[in-house]
Amino acid sequence: SLNSRLRRKVQVVYNGVDLKDYDPSLVPSGTLRTDFGIDDDVTIVGFTGHLQPRKGIDVMIRAAKRVLADHERVAFVVVGDNQVGAPVDYRSQYEAMAREAGISDRFIFAGFREDVRSAVLDFDIHCMPSYQEAFGRSLIEAMALGRSVVASHVGGIPEVVRDGIDGYLVPPGDPEALCEALVKLIDDRPLREKMGAAGLERVHEQFDVISLTQKIEDATLRAIPDAAKQVSAVLDLRENVDSVGDGKQVPVHAGADQPYDIRRAAGA
Repeated sequence: SLNSRLRRKVQVVYNGVDLKDYDPSLVPSGTLRTDFGIDDDVTIVGFTGHLQPRKGIDVMIRAAKRVLADHERVAFVVVGDNQVGAPVDYRSQYEAMAREAGISDRFIFAGFREDVRSAVLDFDIHCMPSYQEAFGRSLIEAMALGRSVVASHVGGIPEVVRDGIDGYLVPPGDPEALCEALVKLIDDRPLREKMGAAGLERVHEQFDVISLTQKIEDATLRAIPDAAKQVSAVLDLRENVDSVGDGKQVPVHAGADQPYDIRRAAGA
C-alpha cells in the first residue's frame, strides 16, 4: 500500500542535546536553593519554559495545592517568564492564582535564569503539564541531568518519556492525576533516582546530538541514490522525445496516439 511504502521511506530524527554540556559534574548546583532560601531537605518540583496557556501552569498550581496540603517539605518552582512581546502578562495571572490558592510561599516564580541547567540540577522532579507540546526539549534536558519527570501525555512527549520507566505520563488538564504522579515520586526518593538514571541512559541512547547528526547524514546519503534515479528518469524521458520545441505538441514515444506538451512531459 501507499502508506507502507511511505513508512519505508520515512525516518524520524529527533531533537537532541550536546551531552558534554549536561555533565552534572560540570554544572554548578545549589544556586536556585540559595537564591530562594530553599533548604536541602525540601523536595523541589520544577518547571522550565515560557509562561503561556498551553504550558499548563494553571494545572500545575491546582495540583500543587493538593500536594502541599499533605507535604510540608515540598516546594514548586517555575523557571521562566512571559515570551517577549506576549500580549498578556500571564506570569501575573499565574502568580495571582497561586496567591488565591494559598500556596504562594511555596509556589515560587523564579523568572528568567541565565543558565537553566543549574536550576534544573536543583530540581528533584521536572514537571511539564502541557496541554500541547510538539516535542518537549526541556524534558530531555532534565533527563540529561538525571532528573525524573512527570509530563502530559500529549504531542511528542510519549516518544521522549517512557511511562513508568523514565517518569510518569498523565492526561493533560488533570490536576488530580498530576498530583498523584508527583506524590509517587515525592514520597519515594529511590524511585526518583531509579527513573532519573533510566532517563539519563535513554538520552545517551536516543537524544545525543552527535549521534543524531550522524543519523541525518546517513539518511541524506541513503536518499541520494533515489534522487539520482529520478533525475535519470527525467533525462531518459528527454532523450525519448522525438523533437523538442518551445511548447510544440509532439508524440513522446513511437506509436503514441496522443500529443504531449514537451515542457510538461520532460519536466521542464
